[in-house]
Amino acid sequence: MDFLKSGTNERMTSSESRIIERIEAFESWFIEKIESMDRRITIELGPLEPPMKRKNQPR
Repeated sequence: MDFLKSGTNERMTSSESRIIERIEAFESWFIEKIESMDRRITIELGPLEPPMKRKNQPR
């Protein structure tokens, strides 16, 4: 892949683009893991409801 550095016309070096590819691969893996955990939690506990908002409680 040939990336341009953000805000410049300068090309990234091959090691810079490999780092970007690794980060993107990790990001996809991480999102997949979180979604998988979310599916398991939903199956075990049922869909989670957002907490009820408290109305004007003094602190």
